[in-house]
Amino acid sequence: MPRLCLITVPGLHVSSDWRPVHDRLLETFPEVTDVLATTMKETILVVYQGAAPDDASRWLDVVSETLLRRRQSGGAHVRPGKRAVDRSEPGRPSTGLRSLESLK
Repeated sequence: MPRLCLITVPGLHVSSDWRPVHDRLLETFPEVTDVLATTMKETILVVYQGAAPDDASRWLDVVSETLLRRRQSGGAHVRPGKRAVDRSEPGRPSTGLRSLESLK
């Protein structure tokens, strides 16, 4: 049965960053079966097989690395002076992983 995990990364532009992030996660992690764009700001949905997302922190690392490489190579349009804004709740990290199973 497929499982779901939300990944939120400040600075992720789903409209332009989704495809490279999607391809990289599918290439790197065999347990990842799909990566879906969401309408939630800076958030993608990872579909995976397995009992627990043992590699979830590595998924986040790969997403961050992919975004950094795109920014450095000029592969993504970034407005000068734009910075990620921390919209998290106090005590909650702005970057992170959320298993949808924990929301039940």
